[in-house]
Amino acid sequence: MGQIESLERKISLGDDLRQLINDDRFFDITLKCSDKTNLPACKSILATRSDVFNSLIFTESRNHNDNELSFSNINSDAMKVVIEYLYTSDVEKQSLTINNIVE
Repeated sequence: MGQIESLERKISLGDDLRQLINDDRFFDITLKCSDKTNLPACKSILATRSDVFNSLIFTESRNHNDNELSFSNINSDAMKVVIEYLYTSDVEKQSLTINNIVE
């Protein structure tokens, strides 16, 4: 019975993290994409889940605005997939398109 309860909590945690993607109360950084779209995100989730974001947020951003990161080669569709994966360890099938997979 403990395994079932554990699985239910895991599913709930994943669902909760997916909901954070759209909850602006937790946003503290803006990701500026190549198509001029700005995507809000949470520094702690990005930095914890990705060494690249950790470096960008806590090392390189010291010389820049601490609340913005610019990505001149990544469009917003591709960045949304990255954010979804970092928040949830999963990407919903409908999020994937040829354009953002190739990016």
